Amino acid sequence: MKKAQIEIVGMLIIVLLISFVLLFVFTQTLSSEPESYEQEFHQGIARTWVFAMLDTDTTCAPNKNMQDLIIDCAIWKGDPNEFECDSGVTSCEYLENNIETFVESTIHAWGDNPYVFKITDPYVSFPSEPDVFIEKEGGDFSRGSSCEVFIQPMSVGRGHGSLRIAIGVGGGCNEYDIV
Repeated sequence: MKKAQIEIVGMLIIVLLISFVLLFVFTQTLSSEPESYEQEFHQGIARTWVFAMLDTDTTCAPNKNMQDLIIDCAIWKGDPNEFECDSGVTSCEYLENNIETFVESTIHAWGDNPYVFKITDPYVSFPSEPDVFIEKEGGDFSRGSSCEVFIQPMSVGRGHGSLRIAIGVGGGCNEYDIV
């Protein structure tokens, strides 16, 4: 065999190896389970929603966002020092009345996704069940099987500990998935 023929055979072997590698990569990419897409979608919704909710300005008072009201509610719930909104309701009452509207206008606007939402203080009654400040759920839980939970710890302030903000999105969620 001449030198040129050997080089062509070598190039052919390299091309075949590259083709097999690319074929393997494409088949693995295309064979992903559809449920993993649903899980990624729900996980993205849960994470994005929590951060957006905390940063959302409220109609309670100028320069008060949801995070400010959650912290105030956690510290002063039922106390005369609890912040009072311009409308005369307390921070806890405002949250109770408006969280559901916020959830409905966001999570449901992104596709009719079932959800479970809780704000808890896991350290108040440790080791028993955590103290629940707000709990909402909605949607058709018979749709889909995945449940993606996102939990965001939030410091309430010096000497007051922290809260846990949790949301589960997807048909497989129930109240026990989010503690």
